[in-house]
Amino acid sequence: MKDNFDVYDWKRGEYHSEDSTSTPLKEFDLHEWNKNRYLNETPENEYTVQFWVYRNDDYDDDYINIKANSEEEALAKAKEQKYKGKDFKIFKSNLTNKN
Repeated sequence: MKDNFDVYDWKRGEYHSEDSTSTPLKEFDLHEWNKNRYLNETPENEYTVQFWVYRNDDYDDDYINIKANSEEEALAKAKEQKYKGKDFKIFKSNLTNKN
């Protein structure tokens, strides 16, 4: 006779019994769940953002293509990626998900 009751052993037998007709429980994978969640939420638009960047003692126009759900999100992503630029604005918007 055992001295101590082993809860883990008891639960393991409950969920992994061979004679059970139910399917065994699959371990939850948070990384896989997040990957599927973000892959299924594809941005609808591709934006070309125009901004100024300081080069050779003067400001020049530069452009970056950003995929985002809105113009505000596209501007925020462009400012984050090109933090030395200034005067960001949407130059062109291409709808990539046509229904």
